[in-house]
Amino acid sequence: MKHNFVKGILVLLSVAFLVTMLVLPLSTVLVYSLHQGWHTFYHAVTDDYTVKALNLTLLATGITIVVNTLFGESRYSLP
Repeated sequence: MKHNFVKGILVLLSVAFLVTMLVLPLSTVLVYSLHQGWHTFYHAVTDDYTVKALNLTLLATGITIVVNTLFGESRYSLP
């Protein structure tokens, strides 16, 4: 019984952390960015610099995934 209570508290804390650190800031940015309307938001998202920044982020993420997959340490040995 005590184990389930501790597990529930930990799940509740992790959900609260995700809401505080992820959902709340994202919703604030979305509300402020749409304050001037969808047209302004669409124009800002499709701007050349924004698209280039997103492409660079995706490229860096892809390289990081490959490097971590090839050289990352694993607790388990692969067969």
